Amino acid sequence: MSISEARKEIDALDEQIIALLEKRMALAVLIGKEKKAAGKPLRDEAREDEILRRIEKLADRPYDTAIQSVYDTLFSECVKLER
Repeated sequence: MSISEARKEIDALDEQIIALLEKRMALAVLIGKEKKAAGKPLRDEAREDEILRRIEKLADRPYDTAIQSVYDTLFSECVKLER
């Protein structure tokens, strides 16, 4: 595969990733509203740990650490949106 072919594939993947991230963040906003209404804290570290454990099983090495870092950022950004 040439560099230009790989870049075209990355561009297509980025479109899919953006769409999925937007859906995930919209759900986080919905969850944040429910948490606020119930008087629960926005950050749920037990849930985050559960997700990271699941991600660790799904992600192949050597990408698992990088993917975990992406999820750490995603968690932080979702909490900001929930506020």
